[in-house]
Amino acid sequence: MDKAHSVFEAGREAQQKFDYFVTGLTGAVLSYVSQNFSPHRIGMNPESLNPLALVLLGVSFFCGFKRIETSTLVMQLNFQMLDAEERSTAAVGHLSGGRAGYDPATGRAITMEETEARRQYWVAARDDANKAVRVAAARADRYYHWRNRLLYAGLAAIVLSKVLQPYYGASISHG
Repeated sequence: MDKAHSVFEAGREAQQKFDYFVTGLTGAVLSYVSQNFSPHRIGMNPESLNPLALVLLGVSFFCGFKRIETSTLVMQLNFQMLDAEERSTAAVGHLSGGRAGYDPATGRAITMEETEARRQYWVAARDDANKAVRVAAARADRYYHWRNRLLYAGLAAIVLSKVLQPYYGASISHG
């Protein structure tokens, strides 16, 4: 279990660092492109790709922040789920041993019925947190994919606008 925990922790830290890096990189590219942006008439010209790139990069940057925010929520919900699991397991231990539990806040002994009620409460809390983790993790994955797609599209728009500029308006001669 110790090895699994350390591998999980290393993976989580690597994921967080990657998310921070990509979001920061997107912000830097967005900043650079917006500083060097000069408005042109929108039409069938390479310069029309620059406003599109700004929008794509801006939405990618937003998705990156939402990814980080949602990943943090997943960690908080995971903690709640594990805490509820530990508490319900402790209640099961008390019940299976034929002894009543105790209230950790007051230190007083509680009846078997109260212990069973608390076990049921913590099982329900664990199940609710588990559902919330799955929903939030799916949302974090969606933000991850959209952040990357929009980043790639924005970078492609920038590159395409630069590559097409020399060819725009050039006459084709048949010689």
